[in-house]
Amino acid sequence: MIVLGDKVEHRITGLKGVVTGRAEYLTGCVQLLVVEQGVKKEGEGSRWVDELYLAKTGETEFSTKAVLERVGPGGPVALEPPKY
Repeated sequence: MIVLGDKVEHRITGLKGVVTGRAEYLTGCVQLLVVEQGVKKEGEGSRWVDELYLAKTGETEFSTKAVLERVGPGGPVALEPPKY
């Protein structure tokens, strides 16, 4: 199972990044928000991808607990994406 903070790769396109969000729908579809490697600005280089197309490529890069300790609940609006 892929969890928030895991490094992943899209099995078809080769997109690589870190999972920063998860959405589950009534239809059973699960999508994960992947922030691509090398992204410099918030909102750039992030894609929602069906979980079935992703493969975990590394251990969890970031934990929710570590992020909350750094920025607090909700986080600042201008939080920068993770650095690789």
